[in-house]
Amino acid sequence: MTNGIQRQPTVQNFSRPINNQPNNAGSSQTQGVRSQATSGAGHTGNVAAAGGVDAQRQKNITELKKLMKEYFTAGEGMEELINSRATELHEMGYNQDSARNVLLKGNKLDAATDAALGALGAVAFATSSFPSEALAKVANNYFGFPEGTLSAEAVNGAIGGGTAIVMKSFWDKVSANAQHDAKWMDADMDKLEPAMQETVKRREGLGHNMKQAVLGGTGYNARNVLTGAVATSVAGLSESQRYAANTATSTPLTVAAGALSGFVQNKANNLHGAEFLLGRTDWKDRFKQLDDTKAMDQVVKGGAKRLADAAQGLVSPRQLTKGGMNILSGNMVAETMALGAGLAGVNSLRNMTRHAMQKETGNVNAQQAVEQLVNLFAAAAAYAGQGVAGTIAGKPVATNDQAIDNFFDNHPALDFNSGRQRDNAGGNAAATGNTAAAGNTAAAGNTAATGNAAATGNAAAAGNTAAAGNTAAAGNTAATGNAAAAGNTNAPADQTTDIPLRPLTQAGTQAAGSSSQAAGSSSQAAASSSRADNASQQSLDSAFVARPRSASSQASFHSAISRASSPEELSALQAQQKVAEASGEWPLKSS
Repeated sequence: MTNGIQRQPTVQNFSRPINNQPNNAGSSQTQGVRSQATSGAGHTGNVAAAGGVDAQRQKNITELKKLMKEYFTAGEGMEELINSRATELHEMGYNQDSARNVLLKGNKLDAATDAALGALGAVAFATSSFPSEALAKVANNYFGFPEGTLSAEAVNGAIGGGTAIVMKSFWDKVSANAQHDAKWMDADMDKLEPAMQETVKRREGLGHNMKQAVLGGTGYNARNVLTGAVATSVAGLSESQRYAANTATSTPLTVAAGALSGFVQNKANNLHGAEFLLGRTDWKDRFKQLDDTKAMDQVVKGGAKRLADAAQGLVSPRQLTKGGMNILSGNMVAETMALGAGLAGVNSLRNMTRHAMQKETGNVNAQQAVEQLVNLFAAAAAYAGQGVAGTIAGKPVATNDQAIDNFFDNHPALDFNSGRQRDNAGGNAAATGNTAAAGNTAAAGNTAATGNAAATGNAAAAGNTAAAGNTAAAGNTAATGNAAAAGNTNAPADQTTDIPLRPLTQAGTQAAGSSSQAAGSSSQAAASSSRADNASQQSLDSAFVARPRSASSQASFHSAISRASSPEELSALQAQQKVAEASGEWPLKSS
C-alpha cells in the first residue's frame, strides 16, 4: 500500500513484438526485462499521481485551517476544532474561498433577519400610541389636570412609556414562534461543542448585555431625528394637521427604527458569528443547508412564513396566555417602570423648554426645534435606562412558560390553532430537497415511505405509523431515530421547505407528538425488531408488503416464518408478527 493506493503485481506485457535474439531463451529474457521495466514505470506514475493528490489535499486543508483560525480564537479545545473542521470541509468539497463565501452569506442573511425581527418586534411600539393616548385622557380627566400643563404631559409620558412596554412584552410571546431559531450563527448552548460552550460563558455577561440593551435604542434615536424635523416643519399648522403629519411619520418610522436597532445589535453581538455555526455538533448539516439556501427564498418565502406565524399567535390560546403572563415577569416590570418614569421626565423637560422658548421668541418653528432637540437627548437617555433596567432584572424564569405548556399539552382541545402541535408533528423539521429519509428507508422525490405507511408531500408518516431507526412499526408505535411523524397529522409543505427566516432545526430531530408515543406490545415489538442486523432488515424491507388481514395472508405469514434462513431474520419476523397483530396488518413474504 503506497499513499492509500494498492500496489498491483507486475504483469508481463506480451502485446509488444519480441526483439530479434539468437535464441528463444534470449528473446524470452529480453521480453521479461522489457515488461518489468514497463510495469515499473506504470507503478512510478501511480505513486507520483497519488503523491500529487495527497499534496493538493494537504494544501487545501492547510488553507482551510487558516480560515478556521479566524473564527476559533484562543481557548482550550480550539486546535482540535480547527483541525477537524478544516479536514471535514475538505472532504465535503470546499476550499478556503468557497467556505468563506458560505460563512459570509450566513452573516449577511442573519443581519437581514435581525433587522426583520427588530421591525416585527417594533410593531408593538408603533401601535402603542393609540391606546396610550386614550388612557392618558382618562387619567388626566380623573386627576383634573388641564391639557398642556406640566402634570398632564408627565402623565402622558408615563402612560405612553408604560403602555409601550406592556404591549411589547405581550407581543414578544405572541410572536415567539415567528422569532424562534431564525438565525444561522447564533450561539445555541444546547447545540455547541464543549469548547464553544466555554467561549459563550466567557463572552456572555452583564457588560455584553448592557451594551446590547443600550444599542437597542439606536434606531429609535434615529427616528426621533426625523420625526423632530417633521414636527418642526409643521409647527405653524393647525392642531389636527400637526397630529396627522406626526402620526403618519412616526408610525412607519417606528417599525423602521426597530429594524435599524436589530441590525446594529447584530453587528455588535459577541454571541453571534461563524464560530457558533462551525462549533455546533450538527454543523455539517447546518452548513450544507446554508450553502443551499437562496437569499431571496429566505427573505421572501421565509419572511412570509414568519409573518403568518406571528399572525397565528394572535389567535392561539397558548401564546396569548404566555403573552399575558410575560407582562408580569420581572424584567418586563422593570422596563415598564423605567420607560414610564423616563418618558414622564422627557415630557416634563419638553414642557418647561416650550414655555421658556415662548418667552424668548414668537417663532413657533424655532420653539419646536429647541423642544425637539431636548426630546432627542432626553429620550435617548430614557431608552438606555429602560434597557439597563431590564438587563439588571435578568432574564425571566421559564417556569411560567413551562406551566402553560404543560396545561395546554394536557388539554389539547383548548389549544386550537397552535403552531406547537404542528411543531411536534415534525412541522419545523428542516428538509433538504423536500425529501425525508428515515433509517435505511429509501425516500424518493417528495415522498417518504416508511414501514407500512406511505407519506406524501412533506409529511413524514401517515395513519399513526412512524419509522424507528431501521425498523418499520405500525399502529401507535413511537417515532424515534431519524423519522419525524405524529398522529394522523400531515405537516404542511411550507413548514419543511422554508429556510430562515424559518426554524432551523436539523432534519428529523423533532420528537413526535403525543399521538405517536409507543404503547404496550407495539413498542416492545419495534424495539425487538430494531435489533435485527442491517442486511437482514434490508431484505425484510424489500420482502414484505402491507395487506388487509385475512386468513390466507395470516397463513402466508406463518409460512414465511417457517422459511426463515437465519436467527436474525426469524427474530425480525416474529417481531413483525407482533406488530402486525397489534395493528391489524399481516405482512406477506413475497415469493
